[in-house]
Amino acid sequence: MAWRLFRWGSRGEWYETDFPGVFAMAHIFIPDGVRVVIQGSGLYSQELINVIGVQVPGGGPPAVADCAAIALTVRQWWENTYKNMVPATTFVNQITATSMAVAPGPQAQQVSTTVGSRAGTQVSDTVTLCLKLGTNLTGRRNRGRFFSWPAVLTDLQTPDIFTAGYANAMIQVLGDLGARLATAGYVWAIASPTDAAMKPIVRVVAVDRVIDTQKRRKTTAGR
Repeated sequence: MAWRLFRWGSRGEWYETDFPGVFAMAHIFIPDGVRVVIQGSGLYSQELINVIGVQVPGGGPPAVADCAAIALTVRQWWENTYKNMVPATTFVNQITATSMAVAPGPQAQQVSTTVGSRAGTQVSDTVTLCLKLGTNLTGRRNRGRFFSWPAVLTDLQTPDIFTAGYANAMIQVLGDLGARLATAGYVWAIASPTDAAMKPIVRVVAVDRVIDTQKRRKTTAGR
């Protein structure tokens, strides 16, 4: 289908792209940015989503080959690392990498048959650990967040707090994502539409281990 510009509530104007269900890009262009949407499903077939930004060195613009390489790298990260943090009830539906430099723009997709490998009983689909993604700059436009997909019951120290082991493991998992992208020749970054720029991520921090909630994961709720 043709790319379609629409207003996505309070988020403002976004483009719906060639891959159904992937609202891949804000209407503000970032010359060297790629937006990666990792879509999965959980215990009751509800939608799980992580979104990351990737910078193409040299100022861009990203080509199809860049999007393909980035999507492949993220898939390999899922299959080798991220899967270890979620139970077998969780799997990836698709990984879509889209250039943020132009609309319509280059886009690539990967799928995976690998499911989660963490032993134990899955926690509620809404339960998540929020990790801070930091740069060397202050301000909301220069930092981001990553919400983990559902863990297992033994990852909870109390009904309200994750164990230190789980939090530390998630930090290492995200560090592996940054390392894999760097090896492929790219930079894990925060996409800032406000500045129309990518801000490289230099640290991942678990500000606290208190459980956060992602109520949109419920089957009756939207994104």
